[in-house]
Amino acid sequence: MSLRKGGTSYRYLSRARENNSQGQVDVGIGTGGRILDEETDFDVIIIGAGFAGASTAFQLLKEGIEGDRILVVDRGEPIGSKNLTGGILWGRELDDFEEYLGNWEMDCPGIERSINHKKVGFLSNDDALFVEGRFASWDGTGGTEEPSMRSSWSVLRAKADAWMAEKMEEADLCHARNQNRSIAH
Repeated sequence: MSLRKGGTSYRYLSRARENNSQGQVDVGIGTGGRILDEETDFDVIIIGAGFAGASTAFQLLKEGIEGDRILVVDRGEPIGSKNLTGGILWGRELDDFEEYLGNWEMDCPGIERSINHKKVGFLSNDDALFVEGRFASWDGTGGTEEPSMRSSWSVLRAKADAWMAEKMEEADLCHARNQNRSIAH
């Protein structure tokens, strides 16, 4: 399915429901809604609006694909309610999307605190081995309070995913929530 270019800007697709009588999906945008049917067409459909899905959508925008040609589908209502992971965000890859996310480290309500002490354990029936590191940057140059050198954070995914959904809306990405049925035929 893709989006018809009828001069209409399709923004954040806040809820969707199947209209059985016409075989269409009605996406309520809050301004009368828009209809996705079998003739609706997208260049890219991304399943999941978590960090991976949102990052993929932002990367496609950076590479020049129009936001109304990208559909991000998530079955969570609200966004973030169906996440299967959480805890720690590793790396600074979100810096690549500053144009869309701004100062994500400071602005995202799901980012709790930076982590500068990492400890990993390997267990067997008879023994345990722990590897420990105290550093803030991936190159291991030592701890720092400089935000640009931090490399891992504790994250509350429900809050972080909801914030990412807001950023996708601001970037004019098409985003459908609460999709419990397949929308592709």
